[in-house]
Amino acid sequence: MQIVANTRELSMSPRVSQWSTDCFTPRRKFSEPSDDAEEDSEWARCHSQSSMHAMDLLTACAEEEDEEDDEEPSVRSSRPPDIHAQFRRFSSFGSCSAKNGGSTRIMRRETSEQPMMRSNGRPSLFGTNEEAMVNSDDYCFERVVSTTSIREDMVNRTAGRMSTRDKLNYSAEEFNALLGVAKATEILGVQESKGFCAVERSSVYGAAIAIPQVARSAFWPKTMVFLTMRVYLFLIINFFCQFLLIYYVWDAQSNGNPFGGQMHLCDFAAHSEYCPGGQNCVGPGGQLISSPGDLYPFDVWYTRKYFVQSLQTLFPEKAAEIANVDPGEYGVESHYCRMVCILVFMIEIAAEFWSIYDLGRLLYHLPSRAEPWVQYDPPTWGEKDYVKQVHGLTELALVKFKVAGMPQKWKIANLFILFIPKLMLWKMLSVAGVSFLMETAAMVDMIVSVTAISFIFQIDEMILDRLSSKATKHILVHLQDYAMFSIKKLEQEEYDDTMAKFEKYEMGMTFSASDWWLFPRRLAAAFVLMAYFVSDYYSEKCTQTDDGSWVSSDMAKPTEPHLKVMCFMFKVCSHEDVPFWSMTQP
Repeated sequence: MQIVANTRELSMSPRVSQWSTDCFTPRRKFSEPSDDAEEDSEWARCHSQSSMHAMDLLTACAEEEDEEDDEEPSVRSSRPPDIHAQFRRFSSFGSCSAKNGGSTRIMRRETSEQPMMRSNGRPSLFGTNEEAMVNSDDYCFERVVSTTSIREDMVNRTAGRMSTRDKLNYSAEEFNALLGVAKATEILGVQESKGFCAVERSSVYGAAIAIPQVARSAFWPKTMVFLTMRVYLFLIINFFCQFLLIYYVWDAQSNGNPFGGQMHLCDFAAHSEYCPGGQNCVGPGGQLISSPGDLYPFDVWYTRKYFVQSLQTLFPEKAAEIANVDPGEYGVESHYCRMVCILVFMIEIAAEFWSIYDLGRLLYHLPSRAEPWVQYDPPTWGEKDYVKQVHGLTELALVKFKVAGMPQKWKIANLFILFIPKLMLWKMLSVAGVSFLMETAAMVDMIVSVTAISFIFQIDEMILDRLSSKATKHILVHLQDYAMFSIKKLEQEEYDDTMAKFEKYEMGMTFSASDWWLFPRRLAAAFVLMAYFVSDYYSEKCTQTDDGSWVSSDMAKPTEPHLKVMCFMFKVCSHEDVPFWSMTQP
C-alpha cells in the first residue's frame, strides 16, 4: 500500500515536513500479509505520527480561524495568506463527511471491491484504493492512494469531480477519452472556423510575400536583398511559363481546331447506349448513330470522310455508289468518364481557388503596420547554453520567423503583383482546361489530359522546389502563421464547463453557427465550380435542338492564325462571316 501524502502541500509547513517525507513510501495493502515484523512496526509508527501531525495541523487551523473571526474585516483582509489558508483552499477538492460537534477525526478505509460512497450519496471513483480522509468544521482533506502513477491518480481525481462521469457511469479511461475529445474538438473547431493568415510554404507565391517582409524587418541586409531578387525572378519565370502554357492550350482549341475543320464536341453520342431513338444520336456528319461501333476519334473520322469525298471527286459517275460507304461518326466515348475527369480537375481548381482566397484574406486581415517577421528568441527559463545542450538546439533554432503586420504600401503592391495575376491565371486555366476536357472524345485521352492540365497549377511549386535556395526554404518551412483567434479562454476552462458543453452540443447533436466548418466546403466549391464552367462551355459553344440534344454551334474560321491576346484574356475575337460547318439532320 501507499501512505497518503502530498509533499507539495505538506512541505509548506515545517510541522509536517518530516513525517511527509518519511511516509511517502510504497507499502503493502492492509489485506496483504507481511513476513517482516520490523517493516510493519515501522509503518505503524509512521502512520501514527502522520495522523497526529495532521490532527495538530487541523486543530491549529481551526483555532486560527476562530481568531480571524474576532478580527476586524480590514485587519483580516490585510493579513498575508499563510499555510492554513493554503490548506483551506485545498480542502475544497474533497467532500466532507458528517461532523461531530466540531471535533476532528481521521477515517481510514481498507481496499474493498464494493464502491465507497461519498457523503453526497454518489459512488466514489476510488473504490479500489485506500482512502484517508480528515474532516474538520469547515474543511475536509481527501487524499487518494493509488497503485497507478501520479498522473493517472490526477485523472481519476478530475473525473471524480465530474457529475457527467458519475451520471453516465463512465470508467476512468472512458471519461479521460471523452475529455480529450471534448478539448480537441473545441480548440480545433475554433481554429477551423476562425482560421489563420498563412502563406503558401511550398509555392513561389508564398516566398514572394515572406522573403521581402523578412528583409524589411532586418532593414534590407545584403543577403536578404539578393534572396528577394531571386524570389521575384522566380515569380516572373512562373508567370511566363503558366501564361504561355495556358495560352497554347486555348490557342489549340480556338484557332487550331477550326482551321483543322473540327467542330465542338458538345454531346455528340454522349449516350450512345440509348441510340438509335434517344437524344444526341445524330453525329456531326448528319448520320444516325446506331451503335458505339460507329464512333471514331476526330482525326480517324475526318480521314475516313475525306477519303469518301475524294473518291466521289475522282469518280463522279460512281458518286451515288460511293455515298453508300459509311465513314462512321465523331462523338464522345463516355459522358460519365468525361464528368469524372472534370470533377477531378475541379478539385484541383478548388484547391487553387482556396489558396487565392487565403492570399486575399492575408492581405486584408493582417495589421497594416510594420511589424517584424523575424526575431531572435533565446530561452528565458534557463541558461541558453544549457537549454541548447539539453534539447539539442542550435542558434538557428532560436531564430523565429512569423507572419506579422504588413505596411499598407506592401499590401497594395502584393495585390497587383500577386493576387490579381494569380486570379487571372486561375480563371483562364479553368476555362481552357474544362473546354479541353469537354473537347476530348477518347476515354484514355481524357484521363491523360486531366493529369497534364493539372500540372500547370503545380509549376509554381516546382520552381520553388527546384530553383530556390535552402535559406528561402528554411524561412518558409519555419514561418509561423498569424492566428485569427485566441484560445486562452479555452486553455483555462474548467473541466466541468468543457464537459457540460460537450454533452450539450456534441452528444446532444445541437448545431450552432460556429459549426459551419464541418460542412465540406472544398468539395462543395468543386461541384459549384464544375457546374459553372461546364454550363459556360455549353452556353458558349453548343446549341440545344428540339429533341433536347446538345450539338455544336456553327463553326467559322478565325481571321488570325493564332489567338490574339485580347481574345485570350477578354474573349474579344474575330471570325469569318461564312461558317465552314453547320449541323444537318439525317
